[in-house]
Amino acid sequence: MKISEYLKSKSLIFMIHFICMLLLSFFLLAVGNTLETAGIILSAWFLIAGLFFVVDYRQRDHYFRSLFSLLNHLDKRYLIGEMMPDSFRIDDKKYKQIIQKSNKSVMEAIHIIEDTGKDYQEYIESWVHEIKTPLTSIHLICANHKDENTRKILVELSKVDNYVETVLFYAKSNQVHNDYMIKEYSLKEMILETIAKHQQYLIQNQMNIKIDCEAATVPCDKKWMEFILTQLLLNAVKYKKGETGTIVFSNQKGSDHTTLIVQDFGIGIPESDLSRVFEKGFTGQNGRTGAGLTKATGMGLYLCKKLCVNLGLDIKIDSVFGEYTNVLITFPKSSHITKV
Repeated sequence: MKISEYLKSKSLIFMIHFICMLLLSFFLLAVGNTLETAGIILSAWFLIAGLFFVVDYRQRDHYFRSLFSLLNHLDKRYLIGEMMPDSFRIDDKKYKQIIQKSNKSVMEAIHIIEDTGKDYQEYIESWVHEIKTPLTSIHLICANHKDENTRKILVELSKVDNYVETVLFYAKSNQVHNDYMIKEYSLKEMILETIAKHQQYLIQNQMNIKIDCEAATVPCDKKWMEFILTQLLLNAVKYKKGETGTIVFSNQKGSDHTTLIVQDFGIGIPESDLSRVFEKGFTGQNGRTGAGLTKATGMGLYLCKKLCVNLGLDIKIDSVFGEYTNVLITFPKSSHITKV
């Protein structure tokens, strides 16, 4: 607490003291006291009042310093009302009661919001699982009646599948730890399985796939990793340059990590957008100008980054606008994971 702040808060009391001292001096002189006597009495008043305010300032300064120190060391600062030190002052006690009641009201409101969010998440997850049943039926119908039209339907179905998966993964992204199982998986096999799922879509968009991966296993959750790879594949298709496109998968092994490199030779990302590509809802220059095949949502790379962070992976993007885009995912090595 600054001295200037304390003096300002006590300005009215100082003014009352000054007026009382002035009135007392007039009274003392009016009843026949000498100027010297009045001066001694007023000096004593001034010294006692001054001593009181010095002690009061030190107490208040110590109280607020300890309060702020406690606040800075609390992990959950909203609990400050419960942790405030006791004070003999009635105003401090009342403020503590007010803060406690306010915090209780806030916590109740937060619990209501959390419960509402949980109900909504459960509904979304249920809806996603329900919608997959008719989508699977359509897939089977198309697989049993192959012609040009059903192939086009399968391509559109793969888009719908991706949108549905994106909704599900977004709903679960804040609770990844409840839904993953980290094991050692073959990097090449995960890439091949992801490509196979989107084979029709890649063929329709005339995408050339090259896999130049050395034999390597990486620690990850297969389901979440295939979702990340799907987003990278779809982005490569969306922002290809011309009628055809090329995607190259390769990897680099380090002493304590393995890095997957997904490279495409599409329109690239402007340098001004590179630092923001993982931001939620950021579409960048390509998304705003409609450079892609479909409208950008700014959610794909955001989810990739979020999932990688939750899985303990590192993801980076390197790009030259008009030439290429490299996505690098680094998997740390672990000796405590089951191999699959």
